Amino acid sequence: MSDTMIVPEFIQQAIERFERDPATVQVDGGAEALPDHARETRAAAREFAVNVIGPLAREIDASNEIPDTVWQALGEQGFFGLAIPREYGGRGSILETCVAVEEISRVAAGVGLLVSVGLLGPAGLMLAGTKAQKDEWLPRLAAGAFSSFCLTEPGAGTDAASLETSVEHTGDAYRVTGRKHYITGAGRSIVYTVFARSGEGPYEMTAMLVPASASGFSVNGRHPFSGIRGVPVGELDFDGVELPDEARLGDEGRGFQLALSILDRARPGIAAQALGLAQGALDASFSYLDNRVQFGAPLLDKEVVRHRLARHAASIAAGRQLVYHAATLADADSPSLNATASMAKLFCTDLAMSVVTDAMQFWGGAGYMSGSPVERMYRDAKIMQIYEGTNEIQELVISRALVREFREAGGA
Repeated sequence: MSDTMIVPEFIQQAIERFERDPATVQVDGGAEALPDHARETRAAAREFAVNVIGPLAREIDASNEIPDTVWQALGEQGFFGLAIPREYGGRGSILETCVAVEEISRVAAGVGLLVSVGLLGPAGLMLAGTKAQKDEWLPRLAAGAFSSFCLTEPGAGTDAASLETSVEHTGDAYRVTGRKHYITGAGRSIVYTVFARSGEGPYEMTAMLVPASASGFSVNGRHPFSGIRGVPVGELDFDGVELPDEARLGDEGRGFQLALSILDRARPGIAAQALGLAQGALDASFSYLDNRVQFGAPLLDKEVVRHRLARHAASIAAGRQLVYHAATLADADSPSLNATASMAKLFCTDLAMSVVTDAMQFWGGAGYMSGSPVERMYRDAKIMQIYEGTNEIQELVISRALVREFREAGGA
């Protein structure tokens, strides 16, 4: 029996057709909800995604590497700095970040994640940094450098109170000791925002800025994820890293509260990543269904198929409005952001899983082949329901807000 791997010609043609022309199918693309500057960013991101990222998406997934040329191009186009204030060289817009994430994730969700982390990595500096800290780091990040948010540990994921990495003040410096994992940007970032235990209370933490060059800091390696391949996600060690007082970010003991604020601002980006993937899966469905002839006609002509596509299109349009609304609230520092960001993350990540599952069903055996766009999207989609707060946590956040509103309104 031969071990030769065979990809039927019609399947190879389907894959190449979508890679060559990943046209998007949107009855309501949400453009009317966007200000002019966000529409301009969307157009630039769509062109970049189709012309630069799309042709490389399959190769990135297969090799598990995003080429340096792509990192450089993302930085040169300003995609990493969209959320950074204009006075430091960015655009100062979470909304613009989200529309860029959406467009890039439509063709390669892993690359879209890199842009989404532009809401996570620099956010601590923007929310709690001193002028000196901002002056040192934000212009470099806006120009294309990368930064990481470091909260998760081997024993502390959803349960942040189990955090073991510690920071102690030694009189004239801070010393950080411990380990972090699942850190996006590991080995690529120039600075890491690290949350460490600084007292006895379960949530008594302090945030520290750790430069990549710090003595005692090391990157152990990358995690072998099945999806979002090419993105450097790895483990970090802090072996008594000594830092000056100026490296503390925000108030001592208030790191946990800062982490929650950062996550609120970042979750619209993950929602946008999932939204883009859902749109990409819908686009891939149209591309395949219109060319796959069964029972004498393209599958796209079957009513049962069209009805399913219509439901997905409606859900994507609704998710788009929720993402844009959450991003607008984040830009306005609205107190309503907490629950709305969780709603956007919950709705869009579940939506992505639903749309891509149907896309794989539409593609049939072709979709289950390694190298098909929907097989890659299927692997990419699942992690979105997990990172930056599992969807169960989003349900908890939303339910608490609902109960609070009910009781404040005088409910029994």
